[in-house]
Amino acid sequence: MASAFSSSQVSPKGLFDGYVRITFDALAQVVFSERHAWEDESLREDLAHEDVPALRAGYCEWSASGTARQISIGWAWFVSQTGRVLLAPGGLSTNLMLVGSQRFDLGCKKTNELLHAWLSGVAWQTTLESDNIVTLVSNDSAPWPF
Repeated sequence: MASAFSSSQVSPKGLFDGYVRITFDALAQVVFSERHAWEDESLREDLAHEDVPALRAGYCEWSASGTARQISIGWAWFVSQTGRVLLAPGGLSTNLMLVGSQRFDLGCKKTNELLHAWLSGVAWQTTLESDNIVTLVSNDSAPWPF
């Protein structure tokens, strides 16, 4: 699979902070071929304690390994009382750092805001329609450390 971005669009040589640096436009071209979702009852309980009325809750993780470096985006989700599947508050984790046209970091806050915007424009909820959702008994066995 061809890379969605050139090698000049990844983290600069010598910088090993764990981030993969790409532009927002490059992100839109990445194919996330691995999509995982699992339900977590303890997350639903945590959301209930925060007055978020969730019928179900869990996590999603998408990764792309056909790029210069593996990219991973994970987030928490919940099913509202109306049956809508929504992003859970504060539940986004990634190894991406978005950069501007001049190759400067946009920062963690702006990257998270743009990733939330990006997620609202893709059909990630279809990942949850799979019969392969794993139900977790506790966070101790969670494959994603949120």
